[in-house]
Amino acid sequence: ITTSREEYEALALELALDPDRLSLIKNKLQKNRLTTPLFDTKSYTRYLEEAYIAIYERNCHGLPPHQIHIMS
Repeated sequence: ITTSREEYEALALELALDPDRLSLIKNKLQKNRLTTPLFDTKSYTRYLEEAYIAIYERNCHGLPPHQIHIMS
């Protein structure tokens, strides 16, 4: 994770020059792919659609934009 373009570029170079470190990251992603919420596209899509519906309903009732919370 980086917070600027410069940090992103530096990290990309570090990983390109350190195949062992890059391999560890790839292996971790592969291992977590089927067990973590980050990769649960079906649930993410369902929650995103619920958020869109809540936004639409607020708009239909003439309410101003506001935070919405979608419960999992």
